[in-house]
Amino acid sequence: MKLSTVSAVVTRGGLISTSQDVLAKVAASLESATLHLSAILRTGFDRQENLDHFWVDSLDKPFPNGFIRLRLTNGFVVPDEDLEVRFAYFLNELPTRTPVNLSHTTIGYEKGLVVMTEADPLVGLLPRRTFDQMFASVTYTSGFEVDEEADDVYIGVPDWLRELAEVLALGIYREGGKCEDKDKACKCGGPSFCALLEKYIRWYPSAFSTII
Repeated sequence: MKLSTVSAVVTRGGLISTSQDVLAKVAASLESATLHLSAILRTGFDRQENLDHFWVDSLDKPFPNGFIRLRLTNGFVVPDEDLEVRFAYFLNELPTRTPVNLSHTTIGYEKGLVVMTEADPLVGLLPRRTFDQMFASVTYTSGFEVDEEADDVYIGVPDWLRELAEVLALGIYREGGKCEDKDKACKCGGPSFCALLEKYIRWYPSAFSTII
């Protein structure tokens, strides 16, 4: 799978030769760049249904401003699909619980971050007073559909992610070698690539991570 097209990488790199051998190497580099970015950003790109579980405990992580932050397993949450959050005192009770009201919840769709600012809009209680020391589950859809007629290129990729993939693919094509972690990717892609990548790293020290 690829986050962009081979022709876009060729154009961005100003490659003069477009022989079949060159195009095959560019395609392989683009596929490699896509895999590396998935590892660096810690998210899958394929369209999939997700069920994440969390243990919410203020003794483990304090709630900044009383808010609850949940870091989803995958970013690029699909906005048009339902996202549901449930809480229960026991893990096996989660499927039977009614989803909470999300009218006071902020969802970072690209980065996969759910921030709950109020537990109940009618009562106005902060989440820390309602959901502390409880299990939580989040069901959501993430990732991109694939255009199989366009050489397995993802559809609807954000411009910044497409740019990262193209620049990294050129670096891999020209330099060779693997760029699977941030430091190596910065070396392959160059300073501007690294500066853009830094804005989208999925690292939230105050957010709860999945337990299973």
